[in-house]
Amino acid sequence: VRPRSRSLSPGRSPSSYDNEIVMMNHVYKERFPKATAQMEEKLRDFTRAYEPDSVLPLADGVLSFIHHQIIELARDCLTKSRDGLITTVYFYELQENLEKLLQDAYERSESLEVAFVTQLVKKLLIIISRPARLLECLEFNPEEFYHLLEAAEGHAKEGHLVKTDIPRYIIRQLGLTRDPFPDVVHLEEQDSGGSNTPEQDDLSEVME
Repeated sequence: VRPRSRSLSPGRSPSSYDNEIVMMNHVYKERFPKATAQMEEKLRDFTRAYEPDSVLPLADGVLSFIHHQIIELARDCLTKSRDGLITTVYFYELQENLEKLLQDAYERSESLEVAFVTQLVKKLLIIISRPARLLECLEFNPEEFYHLLEAAEGHAKEGHLVKTDIPRYIIRQLGLTRDPFPDVVHLEEQDSGGSNTPEQDDLSEVME
């Protein structure tokens, strides 16, 4: 289950939804200024260090194109962050796009250069993982989650599941069995040489 954009009700215009995104980003940057600044700085460094003009050109045409696409995704993320247009849905879509590019690299190329593309994807996922988790906590809507819970429970009962299976079914339907950014914590630890737990002030801010 992937987070979806909130549907627009009849009395809710696209412009009001855009304003919600801008306001949420304003709150996010106010509460987590360090996380935002670090992500933007790392995205700048990433694009400068790995843009096609800064590294040896890849001999494989497919991988060269994918390399270019990865850098463009990083630039777009930086622009969206600066403009206050980042959402949890955007982060999920970015992750999915990176996964698709990596899958294309493995399926369409047999070059050893695919290892370079793999490292680029891992580095970019590490950069966005912590801000994505913080923003997801900030965007959490208890009322919306309750409606999803009711719907999942209804589907479970309609399916005539055994009572003991209903909780498991609901958990699966709500997507609570899957880390939205799998393997990223492990990658962060490898990248930093140790554990990379969120700072205490971030944790306390989320809980407020």
